[in-house]
Amino acid sequence: MRKEFHLFPARLTVQESALSIASELQNVRVDETWLHQWQLRLDTQWPEIEGALRHQAAMQIMLEGECAIVLLPLLLAQASNCKRHVLCSDNVYLAAADWQQLEQFYQQSGLHSKALDAVFACLRQRWPLALPGVHRLDAEDGSYSVTLGLGEPAFMQQQWLCSIDVFVRDESGQQRQWPWVLRYAAADCFFVMRPELLAREDFKEAARKAGMQLVGARGRRAHLQGQPPTLNQQRCMAIVGGGIAGAGIAMVMQQRGWEVTVFDPSFAESNAAKHRHHIAAAMTPFISVDDNHKSRLSRNALLRALHHWRDFPDEVILSRRGNVEINRDKGYGKDISLAVESLGFPEAWVRRLAPAEVSALLGFDLAEEGVFWPQARIISPENLLRHIYKSFDLRQCSARVVSVKKCAAAGVWTLYDEAEQALGEFEQVVLANAADCLAILDKSQLLQRANASGELKAAMPKIASTLHWMGGEVMHVAATRLKQVPHVGLGGQGYFLPATADGLCVLGSTYRHGLRDPGLSHEGQAVIKAKIPVDLSELELSAQPEAGWSGGRAVVQGRLPVICELDYAKGLWLAVAYGSHGLTWSCFAGDLIGAALDGEPIPLEKELYKAIGLR
Repeated sequence: MRKEFHLFPARLTVQESALSIASELQNVRVDETWLHQWQLRLDTQWPEIEGALRHQAAMQIMLEGECAIVLLPLLLAQASNCKRHVLCSDNVYLAAADWQQLEQFYQQSGLHSKALDAVFACLRQRWPLALPGVHRLDAEDGSYSVTLGLGEPAFMQQQWLCSIDVFVRDESGQQRQWPWVLRYAAADCFFVMRPELLAREDFKEAARKAGMQLVGARGRRAHLQGQPPTLNQQRCMAIVGGGIAGAGIAMVMQQRGWEVTVFDPSFAESNAAKHRHHIAAAMTPFISVDDNHKSRLSRNALLRALHHWRDFPDEVILSRRGNVEINRDKGYGKDISLAVESLGFPEAWVRRLAPAEVSALLGFDLAEEGVFWPQARIISPENLLRHIYKSFDLRQCSARVVSVKKCAAAGVWTLYDEAEQALGEFEQVVLANAADCLAILDKSQLLQRANASGELKAAMPKIASTLHWMGGEVMHVAATRLKQVPHVGLGGQGYFLPATADGLCVLGSTYRHGLRDPGLSHEGQAVIKAKIPVDLSELELSAQPEAGWSGGRAVVQGRLPVICELDYAKGLWLAVAYGSHGLTWSCFAGDLIGAALDGEPIPLEKELYKAIGLR
């Protein structure tokens, strides 16, 4: 595990109108006078900030310092005409329950309002577990978000993708020295902090290196002045591909106020696209001993899926009881128990199980060690898609998109069908149709790009050469035919899911490289049964294969998803190569695309964002 991701739990004490925050790393204390000084500082500077940023839809605020987190409620409760997006990072971690003590400190200091009550309620409810990486919290009404980096600040502050309008800093000279990251500053920015920090030489030097002219508590970067903002005036988007990838992006963007049209020929047959009869699948985090890129991405993405789908009905979220995963005989999961032990994540996220504990959760004896994922879910892909397309204002179109072309003057993309008829114009286009994206890019002459000398070069050589279909099948077996049925999802080499409301268990899966849809077969089902560590001798070979579902997913070398904008074709995005983790990546791609288009901080570390980009 990377050393910069070591977290130090905080211990809070409120006594005599003072707040103490103790940890292995530091001990700090603030009182009501400190809090009132900050309230006055914000009240004094906020009108000028609001006036200067009145034409912006969003305001990005960076919150720094040993006690900065205590100021978060003050910032979020400020009245504003634009959405506020606050970034903060630290390796001293507050638990969700700590916000109750912080609220007590505010109240004892005489700071109490309906706005603060709502903020504290949101923070208590949505504050993340002590998991390293970047987390995003959203207000119920969408008026603000918090992008929280849990890790060493000197590392996390190198990982932001943002444009900061307001820097709020509370740094104590007796504690850590926080690096100045003024290269993130917008063309016109403000500093809300003690006057002596503004006069410090290290601050002035950081401003000079950032090309910033300081006038009081305001900074201007002349080289950024006059740059036209990227505006999406119509806020219209086309998504090519109506499966799990496309639907997840569509619902997120529609909630952001975008007009979204989803194209998929499969809509002619089913509102669930190609996932008709795909009755159940597990959404379980990925983990590795070294907490690699895929492990960190999976953690971030699954938490966002839980946020977006938190109110979905039981016919979509079939089980919220968590999943058990046992060691595999090869690959990343060979030492999954060791990974959980060494990483030391909270048990509310994952915990190691002895064989007796595995057996107790499953409801039958299994002499295997394993791990338990309390946040894992079992989801019906078919019902998920039906619910999204029914519940969100999305336009569905069954036309087949074969090419795209941009009109540079108008700043819009036109989509074309097989007869070269235009299907519509859109400001943004997302190709979320797995390996079929390559045919569209090729037909659109977008697999190559010109270099500085005008010579055409491969734009995405690794993606173009290794992105391919990988087919798979699952079995649907009546629970009454099985001797043992798990109470929670069981994963490992294969997976065995509890009975659905219709009494069917899903067993999977196979991996057939190069096949879009392998169909159901005796051969595939024999592979599935061999993967599951449970006696399934009752499933004797019959003339016809068992009922089930088959389909395809796309993978690329390295097994990371591809979620990015084509930097040489602005307004065109890829959201493909999800492999077996389509449910995990689904909404997360919408978060990344939406944040980029709506001028918000990207809710992901820079190195991870780069890892899922063009390659």
